[in-house]
Amino acid sequence: MDGTYYCEDEANLQRLVERRKYIELDRQAETARGFDSSLSATLEDEDVQHFAHAIWLYEDGRIGFYYDVLGAFEESRNF
Repeated sequence: MDGTYYCEDEANLQRLVERRKYIELDRQAETARGFDSSLSATLEDEDVQHFAHAIWLYEDGRIGFYYDVLGAFEESRNF
């Protein structure tokens, strides 16, 4: 994300590193077991992850900004 006021804190950066490691482990397990790459591809897709997080916030009662999240997701997918 860009902007003069945006700053990744250390916890967020660590979370991203851990997420990438997890995705790589999943990819290795998929290959070793002869599975397709559906799970690792879904985990790696930032749009899907942002959508899932927004749904989680919406269901948690934090409707506010997330009321039109489906429209933004559909635009990113060219539906």
